Amino acid sequence: MAETIKVSDYICERIHVLTGSRHVFLLSGGGMMHLLDSVGRSELTTIPMHHEQAAAIAAYAYGRTVNSTGVCFATSGPGATNTVTAVAAAYTDSVPMLFVSGQVSTLFSQRAHGLRQRGFQEFNIVDMVRSSTKYVSYVEKAADIRYELEKACFLARAGRPGPVWLDIPLDVQAASIDPQTLRPFDPATEGLADCNPAPSAQLVASILDKLRTAQRPLLVLGHGVWLAGARQRVAQLLDVLQIPVQTTWNAIDLVPENHPRYFGRANAYGPRYANFVIQNADYLLTIGARLGVQHTGYNVESFAREAFLDMVDLDADEAHKPFLKVDRFSRCDAAALIDALIAAAPTVQAPAAWQDYCARMKARYPVAPQLQEVAEQAYVDPYYFFDALSGELPEDALVPLGSSGTAFTVSGQAFKPKAGQRVFHAKGMASMGFGVPSAIGACVAGCGKMAITVVGDGGFQLNIQELQTIVHNRFSIKIFVINNDGYHAIRVTQENYFQNRYVGSTASSGVSLPALSRIANAYGIAYRQIASNDAVVENLRGVLGNPEPEIIEVIVDPGKHLMPKLGSYIKADGTMASKPLEDLLPLLDREEFRANMFTRPLE
Repeated sequence: MAETIKVSDYICERIHVLTGSRHVFLLSGGGMMHLLDSVGRSELTTIPMHHEQAAAIAAYAYGRTVNSTGVCFATSGPGATNTVTAVAAAYTDSVPMLFVSGQVSTLFSQRAHGLRQRGFQEFNIVDMVRSSTKYVSYVEKAADIRYELEKACFLARAGRPGPVWLDIPLDVQAASIDPQTLRPFDPATEGLADCNPAPSAQLVASILDKLRTAQRPLLVLGHGVWLAGARQRVAQLLDVLQIPVQTTWNAIDLVPENHPRYFGRANAYGPRYANFVIQNADYLLTIGARLGVQHTGYNVESFAREAFLDMVDLDADEAHKPFLKVDRFSRCDAAALIDALIAAAPTVQAPAAWQDYCARMKARYPVAPQLQEVAEQAYVDPYYFFDALSGELPEDALVPLGSSGTAFTVSGQAFKPKAGQRVFHAKGMASMGFGVPSAIGACVAGCGKMAITVVGDGGFQLNIQELQTIVHNRFSIKIFVINNDGYHAIRVTQENYFQNRYVGSTASSGVSLPALSRIANAYGIAYRQIASNDAVVENLRGVLGNPEPEIIEVIVDPGKHLMPKLGSYIKADGTMASKPLEDLLPLLDREEFRANMFTRPLE
């Protein structure tokens, strides 16, 4: 007689094999009661949390930390809908994730009846997440579970990665199946065997030829390199291609700051030197970088305008964005291209004059001030803080940064990664509330290693309930909270464009924040405050030398404007336009600016 098991048992037995994850993040609920029982009896470890959004964010960060597929379970109805922000973040950031939701029994389903709802806490989550997942399926038949689970997990990582979702009714969760009789998923029979093509020999030869003949070549490495599992080969690639290199904000840790040919992360918020370098290149090779609008600037036509733009990515649609001039797009796997370049290339050396220019720009336009420049300030300078934090962190640090406001922007500008660190933020959604649950996910993925996050005081209020998850599990997590009186970004926007008409951004317009010391005390977490620049380094060493969880309040100027950044101007016809990426606020003296340009300036 064939041995049968429950569908929910089968799912939990297969998750590690199919995703690489050994942990499941969840908030318990009746709609997934069989999944709960099965995961509790499985070899997987559950991380229960206090909100489904936080559980989903933690799973996102878990996957990003170790480059696996993060797993989140959610109950039906509100449990599933609460995860949607994290689903969108995984989709925009190309992060593979597996969501498994419980659903009401097929006997009480609204499907096929045209009803909004029939069962208790029933909601059609499948249609809700369809536009932000690579694959979503309502598993109506127990016999389909192997096919659906294998297909979902395959698609999560095949081609451009992203989240997938399986919605499983209660009666299907509880159904008995014989695993030996289940139909498998076969990528080849569904035309999915070549999702990650290798580069042709002709492409590799052409790239090398262009690198050798270019006067001002630049290599840009994006998050796609991480996703392809090629991070460990980057150092070898840079030994072969001895040309200037940059990374994207979503690949902040691919190249260490102290690499002699690393020249930052171009962005609408700078750094200034990085923008000068990318805008003056005459050959631009991008690997796994989608070249979003923050990377190119809002004046997209002016991006790399005198360069041959050679774009390598798995998503051809990214090459056809409006106004972006891509001279050659090649759809191939980032790891395969990097391996081919390493294998095929004798050393390629950029002209000395170009390398000297890049080094000169980096030295002339540093992002962070020195301590002596800010020692007398009444507040902590956020740029100095991130520079100091970068300097004090060890080479194996886990740094899942906050994804909104000052913490997001200044970290992207000023953080200096070291070799072996894992540093990331959820750039696509740039959502408040990511920092604390991201730190939990990273800490779990790192087997309890200390995780460090930096969040804004406004964003800290979202998912603050997960402080109890940290306390309960004694996770070694350090939470630096940038206190700038909350909601700094929208406050500055209202000052610049709406004559200081504050709405929902100040105490007088309805938003106030509690004392962080009282929050720390309520949860039983250690607390300290850093209020001056000369106290930063000493406090950082104290924080990092103690494994216990801690909240560290960093007092910064509420009126501090984040610079450099792209600015806009009014054209003769009254419409607004943006400056090219190299021409950041505060504007340089025009003679100095022109002296930095190989490319014809647009003024």
